[in-house]
Amino acid sequence: EEPNDDLSFAESIIISSSIISSSNMATPQPGRGDASLGENSTEFDDTNGEDDEEEEEDDNHDFMDALEDVHTRFILNLPSSELEKTEGMFFQLEQAWWFYEDFICDNAPPEQKLPRFGHLRPFAMQMFEYSPLLPSPKQFKGLWNEFTQFKRKISNFGCILLNQACTKVVLCQVWNGKSHTFPSGKINQGETGIEAAARETFEETGFDPHCEQGKTRDMLIVANTTGQTLAWNNPLQEQDALSYQEADGGKRRTCYVCCGVPEDFPFAPECRKEVSKIAWYPLDKIPRPNYAVGPFISQLKRWIKKRQHKGSKK
Repeated sequence: EEPNDDLSFAESIIISSSIISSSNMATPQPGRGDASLGENSTEFDDTNGEDDEEEEEDDNHDFMDALEDVHTRFILNLPSSELEKTEGMFFQLEQAWWFYEDFICDNAPPEQKLPRFGHLRPFAMQMFEYSPLLPSPKQFKGLWNEFTQFKRKISNFGCILLNQACTKVVLCQVWNGKSHTFPSGKINQGETGIEAAARETFEETGFDPHCEQGKTRDMLIVANTTGQTLAWNNPLQEQDALSYQEADGGKRRTCYVCCGVPEDFPFAPECRKEVSKIAWYPLDKIPRPNYAVGPFISQLKRWIKKRQHKGSKK
């Protein structure tokens, strides 16, 4: 969720620069050992150099076509008022980055050597250099810092999916990483916290606590038909919200406890390249590394204790 952008930026700029600048490269000169190879050998080397240069130019054209595609889809028709807002501009670039990686690169034929961007920052920088509608690349660093400061303060909402016995929770392992966390994400404009939590949980696990889509919707239809009730609260309740505020940045994270989730539910992410694994873990055996999990555990144990105490009185 909060990757090391600096490392990816450096790596990706190296990749991108090699493609963008290839058409401006000087014709390769013979190496130190080539001088004694004779006239025929020199002509052979020049031919190879021309072939390599043509191949690099083809790669460059493919990349330019890909950038033009995402630029047309996500930037060209964006209202100028959105481009004037730093956060709106970068969130749009984030959508463009996801499309580039998930649909253009993933579906490109093998002969197209399109560069990959591990994180948003290097891709956004490339778009700044490409698009005449975006600010000058000289402004990128300042605008990026402004955006990251803004993003750190956006509230995060998710769910703690708890089994009926209140002994296990569902954790998601991040894509291309080892860390585990609860299904969660940033709130969208116009959403309530509960709506954001349900949406993010469905996107990352395939489990919709509100039973509006996916397999839980089918489960609700069956339950209503047979006169049964679902084991978990539907919809999520404000009284089941646990939250804390991060010391650095001030971001508030809130998770709604959803108790009674079937342990045999077939979890599968709806989103692409965000989650690599979804699994149940005992509360006393939370895997490491993890993030945004520990601060909720003590609160969750109090929530469980309170729930069990209420149940014993009935």
